Amino acid sequence: LHSCGDLQSTPEVDYTYTATTFGATASASCATQNGYTGTTVTRTCELSGWTNNPPNCVLHDCGQLVDSTQVVYKQSATSTFGATATAQCNTALGYVGSTTT
Repeated sequence: LHSCGDLQSTPEVDYTYTATTFGATASASCATQNGYTGTTVTRTCELSGWTNNPPNCVLHDCGQLVDSTQVVYKQSATSTFGATATAQCNTALGYVGSTTT
């Protein structure tokens, strides 16, 4: 039987399949555990190899936090998965409390 070979998962894409022979299918999905989003693609083993390209996965963007009257944020340059921010009370307006990351 013709084999297309193993599909290697990457930090961006996870593969799920049970066979690599002609006619087998594999599900290629974005690695959400690493913060990636995108569509899932089905790939099929044909004589020419695996069909379709892996999905186009991008890091999830959480968006920038917006300061309020009570809280001021110090944020990373990006707001994608894994970025950090520190929240502290707006002492300029008399609010007190602990700082949280």
